[in-house]
Amino acid sequence: MKILDKDLSPFDLRKEQKECIDFIFENLSLKPHKKFFLLDLPTGVGKSILALKFIQKYLKEIDSDSKFDILTESKLLQRQYTEEFNSISNLWGRNSYQCNQYEANCDQGKEYQKLTKEKCDNCPYEKDREQFFGGRISLTNFHMFTLMRINEIFKRRESNVLIVDEAHQLESVVSDFISVTLSETNLKKFKFKNEKDLIRSLKRIKTIEKFSQFVSNKLLNEVESKLQELSKNTKNSNNIKLKRDIKVNEILGTESNQVSELKLLKSLTSLQSKILNFLEEYNNDNENWVVEYEYDDKKKFKIKAQPIWAYPFFDKYIWKGYDKVILMSGTILNREMFSYLNGIPEPVCEYYSIESPFKPKNRPIYYIPSGKMSYKTKQDTLKVIKPILGKLLKKYENKKGIIHTVSFDLQNWTIENLKNDRLLGHDSDQKSKNFAIKQHYTSDKPTILVSPSMGTGIDLKDDLARFQICLKVPYPSLADSKNKKRLKDKPEWYAWTTVSKFIQMYGRAVRSSSDYSHFIILDSCFSDVLNYSSKFIPKWIKNSIKRVDL
Repeated sequence: MKILDKDLSPFDLRKEQKECIDFIFENLSLKPHKKFFLLDLPTGVGKSILALKFIQKYLKEIDSDSKFDILTESKLLQRQYTEEFNSISNLWGRNSYQCNQYEANCDQGKEYQKLTKEKCDNCPYEKDREQFFGGRISLTNFHMFTLMRINEIFKRRESNVLIVDEAHQLESVVSDFISVTLSETNLKKFKFKNEKDLIRSLKRIKTIEKFSQFVSNKLLNEVESKLQELSKNTKNSNNIKLKRDIKVNEILGTESNQVSELKLLKSLTSLQSKILNFLEEYNNDNENWVVEYEYDDKKKFKIKAQPIWAYPFFDKYIWKGYDKVILMSGTILNREMFSYLNGIPEPVCEYYSIESPFKPKNRPIYYIPSGKMSYKTKQDTLKVIKPILGKLLKKYENKKGIIHTVSFDLQNWTIENLKNDRLLGHDSDQKSKNFAIKQHYTSDKPTILVSPSMGTGIDLKDDLARFQICLKVPYPSLADSKNKKRLKDKPEWYAWTTVSKFIQMYGRAVRSSSDYSHFIILDSCFSDVLNYSSKFIPKWIKNSIKRVDL
């Protein structure tokens, strides 16, 4: 408590934060059966301070022995928590730590340690892991948390209060962990004995039933056979003596076969676990699954089995064991829809919502209908939009900003047609995206990010974005069979998720009361959003919209 009190001593609760905490504790007192608290808090409320102040009050007034888990989706926010609060025990993924023994990250170092049969001394990952499991307040990201919960590693933590920041992202992360993706490239990597037959069979799969039969009758046997072979090879390998300061490339150069086999062993073990988990969940409810298939950039076949809805898995893998769960986001928007998506029983749920603390004049939304960006009319609309974009870039010629494209096709079109050296695009991999963000953050020039995937998880405060341009309303793709099923099962989901994505996009730029930025929408499909999805659009958003007819 002393470290927590010291962490929070510089901060006084703002009006919005105090009212939110009062709401939670009033309900904790009057309605002790309530387990879930959905807090709809726009950008700028100060959710991290609110979370720690809640913990401080809970320890003093409810239960001094409680242990708290804080989850967040983005590494950026996870880093902000750790830099601001010393009372938090943080855990990253193993590959985010630098191995003390080898010139490698801790994920690679663990594999080399298996080769050398030596124990890694003072492993930074293991040190943080122990502190995380034993900490009063522990923090990690959605991916680490879900991995540990599904694999039942989390049992020793014994925490009883969960706080989820960026809660709108959790459902998709859980869904991805339950999903299984197989590709022609991936199967070749494992060097299965019946590789050609497996690939032929994979390409013939058209239904989730066929996928289930393929993994249970063919692939699982191949995986288990290969695991036995690799395990035997690893046990029979000679003990390799490596210098403590040896470089990774030297290890890879001298013992490439054994290192490669260890990596395959790890990947196969993970695949086996994924398949077994999928088969269990599929057999429990085969109506909740679909397959998506496509060809990648290299024209290699890829197929993904995924649940239509993730809510059946939440109590089992996420909520179970907690007394209280606090979920914070700026885009909960609707209690019923959010509860449905995240497997939250409404009778034990409370919902709290506030308006943005920022003045509308600092965050105006200019709607300039320039044509619909639908499939049938997109090409005609692009002809209209091109000169408009040119004028906007001229208007903001000395300002940094971002153009939200929703798709890579639109990103590429924008860069190719505007031919402006201020524009920064990226590929689909995270490394390329991070590089573009770093360029934008550090450049002295008025750079402009052009991206289909920066509508969430990025902070473009102050001069990093004095303007944002939305080229296309972020509708979920109906080329995706999962989205088609969702639309059929629960039509309102389509409107809710579109509005949620739009508001997340809008929230990238104005991050404080002194910040300001223009948000410009060019897609005329936004009129449909206003007409048919208005029940999900908060008043503080509606009050900021100004239509501009050219």
